[in-house]
Amino acid sequence: MTGIMITRGDKRQFKRVDYTIQAILEVDGNSQVYLQTRDINMHGIFLETDKPLAVGTTGNLNIHLQCGSQSEDMHASFKVVRHQKATADQPAGMGVEFTEIDSDSSITLFNMVKFHGGFENI
Repeated sequence: MTGIMITRGDKRQFKRVDYTIQAILEVDGNSQVYLQTRDINMHGIFLETDKPLAVGTTGNLNIHLQCGSQSEDMHASFKVVRHQKATADQPAGMGVEFTEIDSDSSITLFNMVKFHGGFENI
């Protein structure tokens, strides 16, 4: 995959936006569909699941982003960076960091996050 490499500086440069969508993760040629996402920003997405992939797992992620009346598929490489156990307030799941995003997907993601109010300083 050629595209934009993501580097992490200030982890809260971009506010998370609530966004529920289906995500498809591909790891070692196998696809897994996650039907619930909780939030997304320019650096990653949280996937609700009782069976998270191991921290450090890498692969490819595909989601269909909606921004107003426009929609487009987003393709990115990812790395699982954390797990969350279920609590009374939050479901179980895993935090997935985008490690590489193709340039078209990056623009689509930027527009979607901006549309949903995810930038505090723009």
